[in-house]
Amino acid sequence: MHAQVRCARFSLIIIGVTALLTVGGYLVALNYLGPKKALGAIGFLGLTGLLGFAGLFYRRKPGHTGVVMDERDSHISDRSIYSAALLVAFGFWGVVCMGTWFWVVLRYGIGASETTGIPVIWLPVLYMVSGIVFLAVWSASILVHYGLRDQDDEA
Repeated sequence: MHAQVRCARFSLIIIGVTALLTVGGYLVALNYLGPKKALGAIGFLGLTGLLGFAGLFYRRKPGHTGVVMDERDSHISDRSIYSAALLVAFGFWGVVCMGTWFWVVLRYGIGASETTGIPVIWLPVLYMVSGIVFLAVWSASILVHYGLRDQDDEA
C-alpha cells in the first residue's frame, strides 16, 4: 500500500472518530446538561491533533532504497488538492470567519463577541471545521484516484 493511501486512510479514520465523538458528546451533554454546557463537547475536536502524525507515513523504511513518492503520486495529490471549489470555500471561510472575528475582537474587545446574534467566538471553530472537511475530502479523493489508477494498471 502506498504511503499516500495509508496517510489518507489514517486521516479519514481520525476525522471520522473525532466527528462521531464530538456530535455524540454534544447530543448526550445536551440531553443532560443543557445547551450552554453541551458546548464542552467541542473539546473532542482536539483529537484532530493526531493528524500531525500523518507525516510519518512518508518516511522511507530503513535499508529500503527508492523514492517515497514519484511523479504519478504527486500528480494524484495535485489533482486532489487543487479542487477549485474546496480552495475557494476554504478561503471564503478564512476571510468571513477569521476576518470578522479579528475585527470585532480588536475593535470592541472579546466581551463584545458575545453580544451579537451569532456568537463571534464560533467563527474560529467554523474555520477549523472547514479545514477538517477539506482534509477529509482530500483523503477521500486520494483513495478514489488510487482506486482508478489501480483499475487502469489491471486493464
